[in-house]
Amino acid sequence: RFRREARARRRVAIGTKLAVYPWRLRGEDFEDACRASLRRMGESRMELVQAHWSAANFQPWQEPALWDGLARCYEAGLAGAVGTSNFGPKQLRKANAHW
Repeated sequence: RFRREARARRRVAIGTKLAVYPWRLRGEDFEDACRASLRRMGESRMELVQAHWSAANFQPWQEPALWDGLARCYEAGLAGAVGTSNFGPKQLRKANAHW
């Protein structure tokens, strides 16, 4: 009830962060994680999907899949916007160059 009433009054933005787990190797894996999050929330779309952290320090080869996955979420209409969380300036420049 809260979500329904709050969203009607534009007080709540629904979003999620996608974690960079070792088994998420492709853009499709991140899109699947977004769809699973939507199912758990009982929603078909959310306002914001973010990458929870950069993989640059432990799995740098995974970053392009993460960025592709965020783009896939947006292009599929699953999210009104995508972004990053806990990214430093260097990682933000790399992500921006990728898109």
